[in-house]
Amino acid sequence: MSERTFELTPRKLAVGTIMTVTGAVLWGVNGTVSKILMDSYRVDPTWVACVREIVAGLLFLALSLIHISE
Repeated sequence: MSERTFELTPRKLAVGTIMTVTGAVLWGVNGTVSKILMDSYRVDPTWVACVREIVAGLLFLALSLIHISE
């Protein structure tokens, strides 16, 4: 079994930057979509929160499966 190193390589730096930017973009999109749903379509905020958590959980599981299979 190989030992893990915590060396900051250019690839790791790029992946971290992409993940950070993606998180910020998704945070902003979430706020905008939630506002539109609640104001225009009268969607319950609890429903929005539940759907958001389910989607986040599925995305987490999918990314975990991809990482495990590497």
